[in-house]
Amino acid sequence: MSVSSKHIIDRLDETEARWFVLRTAHRREKLAATRLRKDGIECFLPLKKTRKEYQRKVVNRELCLLPSYLFVKIKRPEEATVYRNPYVNFVRVGPDRLDVAEREIEILRRIIGLKTFDLEWEIEDKQQWQKGQAVELVGGPLTGTKGTYLESQNKGNLLISLGLLPLGKGLRATVPSEWIRPLPQVAS
Repeated sequence: MSVSSKHIIDRLDETEARWFVLRTAHRREKLAATRLRKDGIECFLPLKKTRKEYQRKVVNRELCLLPSYLFVKIKRPEEATVYRNPYVNFVRVGPDRLDVAEREIEILRRIIGLKTFDLEWEIEDKQQWQKGQAVELVGGPLTGTKGTYLESQNKGNLLISLGLLPLGKGLRATVPSEWIRPLPQVAS
């Protein structure tokens, strides 16, 4: 091990498989996932089914819920197999690979498993919410998920912070006000 790598906190384990985030080449998510599965790597690509009706035809597609991102569950011996895939790289925060808790993968599985789940609901009571306020979903299919209230325009937006991606990326959802409750402020 070199001197410069001793400060890296790498959660890639020899025996326990953990989830990590991969960044894929643009529009190569499905191809990368297929190749990784073919090489024996467990991966998860959250896809959302969409239906577009045109004047003369109907098109059903599966689009990536998080474009250019893919999740793999690996142990250290499988790391080289991931690096052999030309379409992916590990997402890093500084020198550290971004790993994801199993419960966050389960939340994503619940989101894509719901056929009627729409990330565009209307907030009814806008007065009680302040920008940056910590909230928790207490109703609907994502009960127990914590997030941050962002803003009210024509509709209010709630950023569901899953901790999946760096630089503030995440899933945005607008929900009915009865589905969220404010979390207590943490005194600093």
